[in-house]
Amino acid sequence: MDEPGLDPDRWTHTSPAVPDAATTLRRRVRKWATGLKVADSVVDAIELASYEALANVVEHAYARSESNGGMTLTATHESHVLTVTVSDTGTWQPPTPTPDRSHGLALIEAVSDNLDVDNTDDGTVVTIVWSLSEPASS
Repeated sequence: MDEPGLDPDRWTHTSPAVPDAATTLRRRVRKWATGLKVADSVVDAIELASYEALANVVEHAYARSESNGGMTLTATHESHVLTVTVSDTGTWQPPTPTPDRSHGLALIEAVSDNLDVDNTDDGTVVTIVWSLSEPASS
């Protein structure tokens, strides 16, 4: 990767939970995935799922609070596995699906190989995993 500080095997970025930061991280995670030389469909899935998880933090994590504790995205690459973790220190909001909203977790699950959502009093951690048929090259 040619971006300073963007390790192809693991990187973490913490920012305020605001729309502009989510958009910036979406671009950054796409650049990271593209640099691993995986299939375009995997790059698209990683970008979509990551952004959806970030957007959920922006919209829901701090809705019941006057403060914004931020959000952290961690991306890792280990041989045949790519993992993106999005975490916050906000309050979990259970999904209440309507015909046109609150389908983000289902979307993430549909475009990844594994989705884990761990919500506690300290915040929420969303872990998204893609298993590759061939190792990614960094």
